[in-house]
Amino acid sequence: MPRATYSFGEPNWETIGRWLDLDPAEDGPVWMCNLMKYRAVAAYGDDKELARSGREADDAYAPLGPLAAVGAMVAFYSDVTAQLAGTPAWERIAMVRYPTRAAFFAMQERDDYKEKFVHKEAGMEFTIIMGCLPEGEPDVGAPEGEEGDLVVRVRRFAGDAPPQEIEEGVVPVARFAV
Repeated sequence: MPRATYSFGEPNWETIGRWLDLDPAEDGPVWMCNLMKYRAVAAYGDDKELARSGREADDAYAPLGPLAAVGAMVAFYSDVTAQLAGTPAWERIAMVRYPTRAAFFAMQERDDYKEKFVHKEAGMEFTIIMGCLPEGEPDVGAPEGEEGDLVVRVRRFAGDAPPQEIEEGVVPVARFAV
């Protein structure tokens, strides 16, 4: 796969190389966590007919057909309503489950995906896309009938550092290694 360049972030070529060299027998499901920050106005160049916000450009990008074609699915998608810490201030989060890492790359080679990608390039100011592998089962499930805010927490742990304590009232539903 040729080394692409993007205006909204820098791929981790070391990880990409490992994934591309992965034996198909060892490949398996991967969850891609997308943290997104939009441009105020999408950058389509001189095409004035496409004047829209970065968020609207991302909405036009939404590659649901290409995702389905490779067996992937959007598992979670939400606008960020509050962010307690960190920069940049993310505007949207999505989790996409791919059946394999190879499927993630296969999607990017599809013509229908490439046609939509111009909107992502135009709309994103910055994004982080993390490949995540599930780690075991959560200790507890979400309480039945409970309502409240959904919190997505992305934290980095140093080496073998133990996870931080979970605040009262927070129910973990998944944990991933990045």
